[in-house]
Amino acid sequence: MGRYPHLILHRRRWMVRMIIPADARPLLGQSVFKISTGETDEHRAVAKAAPIIAGLKDRIRIARTTLRKPIETKADELAAAYQARQPADAPATQAFVLADVITYVLQEEGHTWADYGRRVCDAGYDTYVGLRSLRGGDAAGAKVDAITQPTTPFLKYLDDWKPHAGLKIRPLDQAISTLHEFSGAVKQSIEGLEAKHVQAWIDGLINPDAETGLTAKTVGRKLSELRNYWRYLQSRQIVPEDKLPFANRRVKDPANRRKTKEEKRQRFRPESVVRLWQEAQRQNDPELAKVIKIAAYSGARIEGVVQLKTTDIRTDPDTRIRFMCMIDKTAAGDRFVPVHPKLGKLIDDAIKQADRDGYLIRSDAQNKYAERSQPIGKRFGRLKSALGFDGRYVFHSMRKTVASLFQDAGCEEAVAADIIGHNKPTMTYGLYGGETRMDLRAKWLAKAIHYPAIKDVHHPESDQTGTHLRPNAQPARPRSISGEVPRDTEH
Repeated sequence: MGRYPHLILHRRRWMVRMIIPADARPLLGQSVFKISTGETDEHRAVAKAAPIIAGLKDRIRIARTTLRKPIETKADELAAAYQARQPADAPATQAFVLADVITYVLQEEGHTWADYGRRVCDAGYDTYVGLRSLRGGDAAGAKVDAITQPTTPFLKYLDDWKPHAGLKIRPLDQAISTLHEFSGAVKQSIEGLEAKHVQAWIDGLINPDAETGLTAKTVGRKLSELRNYWRYLQSRQIVPEDKLPFANRRVKDPANRRKTKEEKRQRFRPESVVRLWQEAQRQNDPELAKVIKIAAYSGARIEGVVQLKTTDIRTDPDTRIRFMCMIDKTAAGDRFVPVHPKLGKLIDDAIKQADRDGYLIRSDAQNKYAERSQPIGKRFGRLKSALGFDGRYVFHSMRKTVASLFQDAGCEEAVAADIIGHNKPTMTYGLYGGETRMDLRAKWLAKAIHYPAIKDVHHPESDQTGTHLRPNAQPARPRSISGEVPRDTEH
């Protein structure tokens, strides 16, 4: 050991030897630095050692600060320098930076400039051909490509996309969350993103080899949000039209987690819907009872009902039919629904009792999305659970009930779609047909949507599977052999 720190004599030559602190060793991939000064004279070695020691200390500092390997940091610095020259269109400057990139890669791969120079000369002075002809040249070429290729962050245009997404506040927030989740997990630039990266992300979400994971429906929704962003990038010509990493991805629920028909969301039977609104009335919750009944006779979503204002109850000038102007989460959901004959008095009373802002349904909800249904939805959840309905039955199940009643009555699908708020299934009706006539919608509502009169509200009706009948529960009234309540009496 010499008289100077970090200098040792090894085979008559002085060498810098520095022990790396324990916390930096995993980042640097070694425990000791050993670098020869090439000098036999101690004093000359000291002069050469000073910048070497300073450089090694700087590497330790960078590793601790960035928590990244110096190799990665250097690669990032070179990539930033190279990309900074691209818009300037200065080939000489780019070539100078590229020389730095190649020097760095040659050092990392254990090659010398002499080896590289001979290969480039043999390749007719083609930089990349010469590099790839080296031993392990494919790896070296890949590193150069990784540094010099465009690396636009995936979320660079996120703020530009937001006003063009065509989404309401809550769906937009949900989509932004998905974009951040995807970017953080995949860690690919816009230019480097490929279908294989997307598929690997999907497989990780579904987690097919485990007992739990996201459903295909949830993953499909996330993919739709990502496609929305990607289409915007295409519209701006940021990515080519034919680059479609999110298209045709395999999204399947694992066989061991697929729900059976009985495990999926179920519709309420008509008599069960009556029990729900009657039980809400019995519990002195008139607002919930009104919401259930309006939804039962219109197929509306819960938020669509609670957003109704007095100004949304209008009269069609041609047919003099009263209708509700429904605003919903989709374009198809924004629709005009005739007031069912059974709702006439309820709507009149609701208009008289409207709150100071004109809402027919009173709600104390407070959230940034201006959604009013949250407290009412929670009360509905407690109500249906108390009546014995499990997680397969939600407020949305009433839309299934209404759709089923239309189908059983033989209603044309285009008419039912205009009432419930669904996209029409065909191009003829969906694209060219327009909305069906108000009087036709009113006719089918009155014809198809009927609910039986039931007196006993203390026990739920058994649904199709019979799994929701409480112990010792008795039917509310005599039933036919088929199990259906006769429709000669209507509520």
